[in-house]
Amino acid sequence: MAKRNKTCSYNCKYIYKTTKPENYKNVFFKFKDEEYKEFHRYVHKKIRSLRKRAKDKKLDFNIDTEYLIAIYPPDKICPVLNIPLLRNSTSAINKEFAPSIDRIDNNKGYTKDNVCWMSYRANKFKNEMTFMEIKRLYEFMSDCQVEKKFPEMFGVMHIGKPFNEFL
Repeated sequence: MAKRNKTCSYNCKYIYKTTKPENYKNVFFKFKDEEYKEFHRYVHKKIRSLRKRAKDKKLDFNIDTEYLIAIYPPDKICPVLNIPLLRNSTSAINKEFAPSIDRIDNNKGYTKDNVCWMSYRANKFKNEMTFMEIKRLYEFMSDCQVEKKFPEMFGVMHIGKPFNEFL
């Protein structure tokens, strides 16, 4: 009697359906790694919420889980603010460090040439401030050298070194 299913479990079935046949074995062994499996679930949830948001706003959508995993920063550091990206960010403080998917051009949809990963905090700044406001803030900070005059505002961060070196 022939076997009905080509896979042994739900996870295997998902991998089998979403992967090209020549890459199946590589992805299957990668999926056995717990950290990768957890990250894959996290990205898959993000995809579902992005797809719903795109549908509600009538935007283009052509990204998939594998693409978002491929463009995720390998060092797990926000490329904008140089802070760590923490996936399990539940409290309000840690939410600032959560990875967020940003549309580079807000007039376009969620397409492969228009999305990137950054921290929730950086994405929030981008959405709330205009380019001119960001430029003015930068000029003010550099002119006044606020970091040197008021070090207590910046905590224990040392000037000139990235934040992530102290974690």
